[in-house]
Amino acid sequence: CGLASAAALLQAVKGRQIDCKGNSKDRDGRLMAICFIAGRSLNQFMVEMGWAGADRSVTSMFNEFEDQAQTTRRGLWGSDFRPGEDD
Repeated sequence: CGLASAAALLQAVKGRQIDCKGNSKDRDGRLMAICFIAGRSLNQFMVEMGWAGADRSVTSMFNEFEDQAQTTRRGLWGSDFRPGEDD
């Protein structure tokens, strides 16, 4: 799953400028940011296309996009991927 997600991300950003905004950290000390390409949230794109999951413990802003990806079996959701087991 990780290789497929990484390939989708690489294709989305290839040759483009990425702008990230954020300065808070999550409970594990990781920097939390929202990244944009030409004004579009890359975070939302990855969740919407099914190549990333929404971290519902941090924010609800991507939940509807993950729900749609699951329903339509896009990206990881079209495989045997199970959150918590494969991430």
